[in-house]
Amino acid sequence: MYEKSVTLKDVAKRSTYSLRTVKKVMSGDKTVRPETRENVLQAAKELGYEKNMAASILATNRIRNIAIILGDYRYFFPEAKKGFRNCHKTWSSLKVGIEFLLPADRSLEASKELLRSIGKDEKYDAVIMHASSMTELNPEINSLVDSGKVVCTFGADAPGSRRMFYVGPRAYESGRIAAQVMANYIGGNGKVCIMKQASEEMQTQERIRGFSDYIVENHPGIGIEQHLISGGAQEYHKKAAELIGSRDVTGIVGIDADCYIIGSEARKAGRRDIVSLGFDLSLESAALMREGYFNIILDQNPEQQAALALDNTCRYLLYHSGVKNIFTEVAIVTSEILRYKKETIY
Repeated sequence: MYEKSVTLKDVAKRSTYSLRTVKKVMSGDKTVRPETRENVLQAAKELGYEKNMAASILATNRIRNIAIILGDYRYFFPEAKKGFRNCHKTWSSLKVGIEFLLPADRSLEASKELLRSIGKDEKYDAVIMHASSMTELNPEINSLVDSGKVVCTFGADAPGSRRMFYVGPRAYESGRIAAQVMANYIGGNGKVCIMKQASEEMQTQERIRGFSDYIVENHPGIGIEQHLISGGAQEYHKKAAELIGSRDVTGIVGIDADCYIIGSEARKAGRRDIVSLGFDLSLESAALMREGYFNIILDQNPEQQAALALDNTCRYLLYHSGVKNIFTEVAIVTSEILRYKKETIY
């Protein structure tokens, strides 16, 4: 006795929608209401219809190609690439291909140019990107959507665009968490300097807004200064050394990439008294924390973000599953946590 294959008629009966509506959902028709889509897909999942869809996919020669746009920073992106590759192992047998792409440089125009070139290339079905600007890439992202490509952002969002969904932490809340931890470390008084490398990125803007709001609301005795680093690692080192050499600076926050440089300059100056906080754990920052020259890291788990972004993009492309924003957690890492979990964290 054989097991009967589940058909679209079965899904229609289970979901109580018409066969025509079910076919629209399965074809990815965007005119279907979200709640209808969710109900139909839930019925399909309960009946095991995905298995039939997988068999149908394997019977064709079509490959779904996903362009993944990364940055060239030494941290966050290598971990994210690992997450993408690990997740891809579960989808490659269903004829999903991934390609990592990098803008020509760190300028906004380079990112725009890359997005335009992807829009002209018919081989790509979807784009997963770390948005280097909160607003300035909206026309290019919307153009990709208009061309029929699925767009997902991870790590940094472009919420005003028509991207399908975002995966990553809530940046504003992350900033508030950072402020609370910093305030506790410095006793609620002093001068905190924020070092930032990008002014357009969502994570940068929202983290600073959350940090500033928390301090204003709860710790009027803490003053905040912002310093924009536009000249790369060399300028970051120079500014960090200048701030560490200033006796009125109580704490320094590295709001985005290369925050480990703060600790490396503190080590050169032999100063363990300035409280330093950054985002994304790295080999360098972990070593500096163990030596007492760096205090707190808010780790965003880029590997998890990447895996979730790719997994949900694949589910939409192959099974037309509904997708929503996925907000991931941040973890507070200190030297004591490193010692406690030394066998698993760097």
